[in-house]
Amino acid sequence: MRLNATEIKTIVQTAQEIFGPEVSVYLFGSRIDDTKRGGDIDLLVCTPYGKQSVLDRVLMKTRLKMRLGDQKIDIVGGDEDSPVVRTALDTGIRLV
Repeated sequence: MRLNATEIKTIVQTAQEIFGPEVSVYLFGSRIDDTKRGGDIDLLVCTPYGKQSVLDRVLMKTRLKMRLGDQKIDIVGGDEDSPVVRTALDTGIRLV
């Protein structure tokens, strides 16, 4: 996984601030492959209470950019029924 401990802690804390302590966050995509370089940070956010608002995901992305620097970050909601969500759940690394 190509995130350091500080980046993981920042992602987890930010998700919990916005979505609450029961949030689950998965890292997926190219950042889980140690043999690759670069790439954006792809995150799947799941909450026990169902659908997250798009505004909450935008807020999380904005805070992460302020805290991690100007990196490409994509956040997908776990309530969406899509191949991307299924892939993230199947192959992703759970951060919290």
